[in-house]
Amino acid sequence: MAPVLVIGGLPGSGKTTVAQELARRRDGEVVSAGDLFRQWAEEKGMSLGAFGRLAEEDHAIDRRLDEAVVKRVADLVARDVPLVVEGRLPAHLLREEGQPVFAVWLEAPRTVRAARIARRDQVTGSVALREMKAREASETRRYATIYGIDLGNLRVFDLVLDSSEQTPEELVDAILEEAGA
Repeated sequence: MAPVLVIGGLPGSGKTTVAQELARRRDGEVVSAGDLFRQWAEEKGMSLGAFGRLAEEDHAIDRRLDEAVVKRVADLVARDVPLVVEGRLPAHLLREEGQPVFAVWLEAPRTVRAARIARRDQVTGSVALREMKAREASETRRYATIYGIDLGNLRVFDLVLDSSEQTPEELVDAILEEAGA
């Protein structure tokens, strides 16, 4: 069985777009930790930022989220579904579970990421930048406290790509070539 493809990166790095294109090309499915987190925030009637702050106080939120992602991956792997997992932690968590993965981290300068988020969320660049910085700080604290994971340590990733100058299709081509998929 081929390893699970995992796409990580900070907010606005392009991980969701790339994960969706990878899944489309592989006729597979995307498991997105971020989508699940957003869904839970919406169900609670909270903004993403407010739900992130709640998660800083209630570590059960992240643990439950990560358990759900790992379980969903295991279920799909058992059914031999081509799979792309999107999120900042899955590379760490799936490797700990012994799941073979090919993990990619997408990077882009903060200004590029903020501009992407501003377009996506239809907010000003300054609002996007402020919210992005707050989210990154919250996640950095939570993941270090809960799991002892330093998001700045990219050793768990097999490939690091700069997404600021390449199209999603070019990034997917590079990932598939490197992964041998």
